[in-house]
Amino acid sequence: MRFREDHGCIFALTVKAHETMLQGSSVSTASNSTYRITDIPGKGLGLIATRQLKRGQRILTDTPLIRTHMTDKSTVSIAQFNSLSISDQDQVLSLTNIWKQDHPVVGIIWTNSIPFTNDGNEAGLFPLASRINHSCMPNTVHSWEEERGELRTHVIRDIQDGEEITSYYPSSVAEYALRQEHFQIVHEFRCACALCLLPFAEREASDNRIRRIIALEKDLYRTWKHRRHCKPNGAHLKLVGTLLDLYGEEGIVDWRPLHALSRGSNLATEMHSYRHATILAEKAYKMLIELSGHDHSQTKQMGGRVIRMKQRLEELEAMALGKVDRQK
Repeated sequence: MRFREDHGCIFALTVKAHETMLQGSSVSTASNSTYRITDIPGKGLGLIATRQLKRGQRILTDTPLIRTHMTDKSTVSIAQFNSLSISDQDQVLSLTNIWKQDHPVVGIIWTNSIPFTNDGNEAGLFPLASRINHSCMPNTVHSWEEERGELRTHVIRDIQDGEEITSYYPSSVAEYALRQEHFQIVHEFRCACALCLLPFAEREASDNRIRRIIALEKDLYRTWKHRRHCKPNGAHLKLVGTLLDLYGEEGIVDWRPLHALSRGSNLATEMHSYRHATILAEKAYKMLIELSGHDHSQTKQMGGRVIRMKQRLEELEAMALGKVDRQK
């Protein structure tokens, strides 16, 4: 069950034909070689791994039947639902609805929708991905591939056989009290994941790290936004390094470190620190492979950029070496 904070995300999707389809009453026992869908105490239906899953492995690929902008409220979404096959409508109707005051279909869509991107304009309802329950320390992450029109779910921490498959619902990181407030108001549940159940002293240490992360993310964003007017310097690259260290200490391995690496690489380029920029870009590329796969368009773009940066670095080093030889 899930409800995303993007209240206008309205749409329905189906899973690719090669994946197990959920049919009527069989929904609770649907499975494939990677996971099974079953009832999880206190959470409703969820996905359980049926074998060990390694970091970077893709476990789901979902293709949308209906896409909509977040400003769409009900009329279009209901019409698109009505155009689905009976079996696909059954998939939608089997999902949880916590918004009883709305049309049942709209309530289900609002409850279970997943944005295509954190800052994008579209989102969707996925018969399988929408069943992934929340954890503040998730073991999977979603990525949207616009070129193919599909959502991919990749493992970001090794998952053991019998362990629940989880994702992170909010679009931003937050300390314990704010997370719980968000979940109770928006999702109507209280999170009891491993991070939220830490002993008080450990939870306080986690909250302190998260507060620092939030502050440094804002500083990095401001630096990036105003880089044309305020030239980046070594202190800004040190900020990136500190932020990456905090992500590591807090166990955050999703899009946040990737964004820090990418922005850090761009800032280093602005400073003409090409070696540092190349190192950060290569780390971002390797992380993209784990989060999205080799075949994702964003991964390919970053891979091409890394190649060009390495070529440029070699040219600059060759020029510097030639200059030294001439001086001799």
